[in-house]
Parts: sequence; structure tokens; C-alpha cells
Amino acid sequence: MSATDTMDCIATGTGIRTQRPKRSPASHRRVLLGLGACWVAAGAARPVLATTFTFTHADVSNNWSVAANWISSDPNVPPPPPLVPAAGDTTDLVFGGLDYGAGTTSTQNIGEIVVDSITFLPFTSNSGTLSISASSTGDQFIRLGAGGITSTSTGTIALPGGTNRRIILTADQTWFHQPATGSAIISQRRTMEGAFKITKTGTGTIELQANNGGWTGGLQIDAGTIRTSNFSNALGVGTITVNTSNNVAISASGTTQTDQIVQGPVFLGGTGTFSLVGSWNVQFDNTVTLTSDKNVSVANIGTFNGSIVGSGFRLTKLAGGGTMFLSAANSIAGFNILAGTLSVG
Repeated sequence: MSATDTMDCIATGTGIRTQRPKRSPASHRRVLLGLGACWVAAGAARPVLATTFTFTHADVSNNWSVAANWISSDPNVPPPPPLVPAAGDTTDLVFGGLDYGAGTTSTQNIGEIVVDSITFLPFTSNSGTLSISASSTGDQFIRLGAGGITSTSTGTIALPGGTNRRIILTADQTWFHQPATGSAIISQRRTMEGAFKITKTGTGTIELQANNGGWTGGLQIDAGTIRTSNFSNALGVGTITVNTSNNVAISASGTTQTDQIVQGPVFLGGTGTFSLVGSWNVQFDNTVTLTSDKNVSVANIGTFNGSIVGSGFRLTKLAGGGTMFLSAANSIAGFNILAGTLSVG
């Protein structure tokens, strides 16, 4: 630590108490290291710190670098959040719980940050938009851990994209979105990377609107809708799994026609209906494996360029006036066509 970050270690009957002078927020990382040294000096194991930082918008800048914009759950880890937690520690970010009206921005301007989870709370007005933006300079990446995303937000959450804005997955994780009221979405427009799986839960809609060719870990849809917009590989290039009793959907949308290309293998099972909705084609270029009889609904176009396999199982095309195109040899028990068109060849 520097001379301005000195810390005294005081032994007490219950552990270690630290005494330090006032310091700038920029020095709190060095103080954390000093705190760890206190525990080592006392021969005690340093406790693991799981610190939650709640964004308050107290400063008009709305910048992450401003300590006044955050409340920390642990006085030993003052705001703003550390870029990299001390070894063994975790950082969790919380947004929402306020009235965002026509729209409010929270700006990541501190550089690349490592967090375990991000939580979005309901808005007090039950509407509005919160944009998790970023500075236009420097790598404004979020390395997101096993805690994933949890959202009960009643307003739209937007994470605008940009060449210096990414979400890098560092563990398999769950993204839960279920608005407390209404049908607000999460619009995730940052490029995603990583060899880890996202499991989508909750009845809400999460929109993926970025070039996610570097995301190889795959997607499991257990509930709700995944919407894709304007990028053909928004779903990444990993395995897609739908094996649930819930009705789930992939929606290919956007202001201009962008067919969604599913490059990885697909596994379909469970009693819920798997719906292909939106304005554009959802195209499966790899093998689709049935792990049980499966109901599929096609609102517009669903193209299956790879084989559909699954000995003994049937695929039933339910409600939805769209067309299902089959262009490969298939080895399942058969097809039931209850609505729309099945085109073979």
C-alpha cells in the first residue's frame, strides 16, 4: 500500500479490527490487500467477502466510477466496485428499484470488471427503461460468473452494444427473467463470448442482438422466450437444448429481415411446445435430436437443413400457420401435421 493507504491491524477478542485514515475511492483495492495481510499476520484465515453493490444514481453523472452512485453491503469493500475482487471474493451488482420514467442510463466507465451476478429489481413506477451503457473508450467488458442474471424488472433493461462492450461468460450460469408485473424485456446487445452454457428460466423475454459467434457454450431454454434480432448468429454456435414441460419459444425478429441460423446441434424433449415465432426464418443447420415426442409450432418459417433423429419419437406440428421445411433424411417415428404446411425436399 502507498503512504496514503496505511492501515493499522488491531487484535480483538473476536477477530481483527482495522483502523485506517480517510482515503480516496481509487485506493480501496490496495486497502483490501492490506486487510488480507492483517488476517495473515494474526494467524487467522481471512473471511471470504461476497459484496453487493447497489447502483443509486445519486450523482448526476450516472458513472460507475463515482462512489456516490453505489451502496456497498460491506464497509470493508467501499464503492466503487473493484475491477477484480480479492482472491476468493465475489462482487454482485444490483440495479433497479427506482422510478426510471422515460429512461435512465447507468454508464460503465471503469474498464473491464469481474462480477459473479447481476440483479435487476422492479421499477417503482412499473415502467420505463434502464440502459446499462458504457464509455466509448477502453475495454468496457463484464466478466460474468456463475451467479448469472436475475431479473424481476417491470421496465425494459437495455445493454447497448459497441465494439468495446462485451459480456464474457466465465462459468455455466442461469439467466432468470420474470417481470413482477407486465411484459418488459431484457435487450442484451453486447457481444457475448465464452465456452459456458446459459440456462434461460423465467417466463419473460430476453433478446439477444449481437454477433455471438464467440459464444460456444450453448443455450438451454427452460422457460420463456429468447428473441433474436438483426444478427444471424445471436444464439451463438453451441448446443441448443429444450427439454421442459414449459412452453418456450425462439423469436426471429428485427427491423430488417435477418434469418436466425442455429449452427449447433439441437436437443428437443419434454411435454411443452417449442414455438418458432417472429417475422423471419429460424434455420437449423445441424442435427435435431428428439429425446421424447415433441410439439413444435411454426408461426412463419422453420427450416431444418440437418437431420431430425430420435428413434421411436414423433414430432407434431401444432397451431401456427407457418411452413416447416425439411431438406435432409430423417429417422424418427413420424410427423403429425395439425396446422400449417410441411414441405419436404
